[in-house]
Amino acid sequence: MSSWLCSQKAGSRERLFLRILVLVFAAFRWQESFAVVSGGTDIPGEPVTVDRILMKVLTIEGMQLKTVVSEVSLPGLEGRLGILRGHAPLIAPLACGLLRYKRQGKWVPIVLRGGIMEVREDVVTVLTNDAERGAEIPTPEELLWNQCIARALCVLKHSTT
Repeated sequence: MSSWLCSQKAGSRERLFLRILVLVFAAFRWQESFAVVSGGTDIPGEPVTVDRILMKVLTIEGMQLKTVVSEVSLPGLEGRLGILRGHAPLIAPLACGLLRYKRQGKWVPIVLRGGIMEVREDVVTVLTNDAERGAEIPTPEELLWNQCIARALCVLKHSTT
């Protein structure tokens, strides 16, 4: 095969190389864009999800999250905003509340403290004052425990004076 390539004209070899390069690049992009992920269960007939929306959450401290998702639900000022692949361009203010995104068939929560969001070409960008996700979000038991500790410290402080 190398003798066949050497016998070709320089321009012809370059075109062949470019065609091969384009095919290899297209194959990688095709696999990346059509990555099918299981819906999270092995139940026949369960719908499968394809994660094709890039979601970025930015705060004052920098990039908090950058991931590929299939669905986003945001707390808009006038109600919840649902974003799917192919959504029209949009800029909207956000209220404090729960942002939920679906990744690999599972919903993941993030608590936002206001902000603004933009949708453009299957990219959702969220600019917010603060974001807490996963383990950072306190459970109701942790909140109750923290309140009890604060109350006990207050009582202890006032009883010693």
